[in-house]
Amino acid sequence: DHSTVLKNITRDTLYIHDLKFILPGLTLFPDNYLITMQKANEFSITPWKTTWFTRKILEKFNLCIFMSATVNRTILSRETGIDEDDFEFINQPSEIPEKNREIKFLNSYKFKDEVDQNGKFKSFAIIDKIKEIFDKHSGQRGLILCTTYKQMDEIKRVMEERYPADFKRLTFDVKDRKVKDTISENNEKPNGVIISAKAGTGIDLKDDLSRFQIIIKAPYMSELRDENNKRAMKIKKFDSERFFMKSLFRLVQFAGRSVRGITDYAETYVLDAAGPNMVKYGSHVPVWFFNACDFDAKL
Repeated sequence: DHSTVLKNITRDTLYIHDLKFILPGLTLFPDNYLITMQKANEFSITPWKTTWFTRKILEKFNLCIFMSATVNRTILSRETGIDEDDFEFINQPSEIPEKNREIKFLNSYKFKDEVDQNGKFKSFAIIDKIKEIFDKHSGQRGLILCTTYKQMDEIKRVMEERYPADFKRLTFDVKDRKVKDTISENNEKPNGVIISAKAGTGIDLKDDLSRFQIIIKAPYMSELRDENNKRAMKIKKFDSERFFMKSLFRLVQFAGRSVRGITDYAETYVLDAAGPNMVKYGSHVPVWFFNACDFDAKL
């Protein structure tokens, strides 16, 4: 059957293309790969460093510039595999005044004590604190940042039951929905509040689109506690700081969702008492971020 032969040729050509793509990494860095997700007749090959891939990209250019407010020399080196001696890092202070972007650590609860083994809320501490913040910002739009969809579901369940009027302010950024559609819906409400588990990056709520934001849980990376993640286990063995640093910069990213320019302003509330430790005892905290933190804030 001629059509079957053509299909087989196309399939095998794609296989060859994939193998050619992987081969330089396997050849230059043979110890860089783990076999994961092993099944009866298939498995996944996962790199634990991206050094070869970074080289493959950068060799095409004479000059490369990485621009980000949430990275430093060390984490850039560890994430890309570029030696710190091979690039120049230019550290710029933030031009946004500290008073416009203050991060208030309210230390309202220890999140780990507020949920059971199934992720259900054991008390109303989280919801009641959200209610207090809603009352303070009754006429403004805002943002609630979760780290899992389970947290979103729990806030939805308890808010609807306990504070139905405030529940109507919420706009849920569900998993398969485009963020721009969520923002459009929220903008139809004069005091709408987006609640999202995927807004840590890539969301731009400037000016009156958000004047306050609530971080429910200290956003530690899941790799720190997932013992089944082989790649993460190997990284932690050779680079114990890496996921703690990534967690810190995840917090920095969270805090920047509602303050997008020099004249913009918003209040950021971190509710989890584990939050201050990410900053006080973390490595490589940006000075411009640290100076905006109030570690014993009052609402």
